[in-house]
Amino acid sequence: MTVEFAKEPKGCRAALEKGLQALAAGPTPATQNYLAAVSGADAPPPLPVYVLPLDQVAAGNFRSKQKPIAWQYLLVKEGRSVGAAEVQTDLAKQRKGFIFAAISTAPAAGIANAIELAEKDHNIVAGRYEMRLVRIPAIYVAALWLMDLSGNKDMYVATPPSPNGLQALAAIPGPEFFKLLRAMATVRLQAASRRSRGSATN
Repeated sequence: MTVEFAKEPKGCRAALEKGLQALAAGPTPATQNYLAAVSGADAPPPLPVYVLPLDQVAAGNFRSKQKPIAWQYLLVKEGRSVGAAEVQTDLAKQRKGFIFAAISTAPAAGIANAIELAEKDHNIVAGRYEMRLVRIPAIYVAALWLMDLSGNKDMYVATPPSPNGLQALAAIPGPEFFKLLRAMATVRLQAASRRSRGSATN
């Protein structure tokens, strides 16, 4: 069986190409280094990006029914991931279009390493999984989400840097992954609640 990409939505790649062309036409000091790094790079199909709110994580909901908020392309040159470009749903077009959002070199290596690990893990390659990205910003977690296409045994690979208590670049079954995250989310929610009560009494 295999680890595979999600179906690339129509118009997504066109938004990527348009965004990169716009950056190249008017580069700024901030984008010049990114453009130099990814010059000549190829872009495999993108990974859908999902963001989970803290209360959902604390409730242990590890099969999100949300739609992706973005699609991330890894930019690959000479067999190495040299950058990542993100295309977001264009809300102005009522979720029917896409708009270029950002380019960065920071997350590329971590995501590429997570994909490489997934492709070699015998428990994963024995099944059929679709690659996605999931982010929980409130607890500083990002992970490759391997959605099980033949069952309900999703796997997750956290990308570095990861918070204490969560091992990066290790394939973790969904229930175990969210068991770890629930504790982090609960602590964060409790801390926020205490701050709120403290502000109310001042």
